[in-house]
Amino acid sequence: MKKLVLFGDSILGGYEDGRVTNSIAQKIQAAFPTYNVQTQIIPGGTTDDALNAVYPKVTSTHPDLVIMNFGVNDAQVRFGMSAGKYNNNLNNLVENIGPKKVILVSPSYTNWRVADNQSWTRILQFELVTEHVAAKYELPFFDLAKKMQTFDHPNDLLQEDGIHFLPEANELLTDTLIELIKEHANN
Repeated sequence: MKKLVLFGDSILGGYEDGRVTNSIAQKIQAAFPTYNVQTQIIPGGTTDDALNAVYPKVTSTHPDLVIMNFGVNDAQVRFGMSAGKYNNNLNNLVENIGPKKVILVSPSYTNWRVADNQSWTRILQFELVTEHVAAKYELPFFDLAKKMQTFDHPNDLLQEDGIHFLPEANELLTDTLIELIKEHANN
């Protein structure tokens, strides 16, 4: 049985009603019943936190595939992380996990008018960094922020906090991940 690990922050954890849920993992598990889907979610986590957790939570379990989504928290103004440090962290994470095992997801769109610690320009920077890392390692990549911006009213995809997803956005994320997993399995 193949092991698939969801490794990310609360976005990938299907955060709802103030807590991480299993909604995304359950839908992926239902789509791939022969996989063992595990979640390693770090609510509020940055790529710094991910570097500390990658061995005990991910690589030590010997996964066949890792879906990785960090960046929304890294981009928060209060943490002061530079795009360069975020780039370095992502590169280290991919190298630690193994490029052939990673599907990379960009940070998501946020409503910076509500989540005032989110700067839209920082989200865009970190989105571009993620895209660059995906291209460098030839990783399957989902530009989540860009996809969310194709909606007429992307703020309508977000909970009141301006960061976490409503069910429609979780469905968008899950459906796209399922397609990427299928493509990865066929390669």
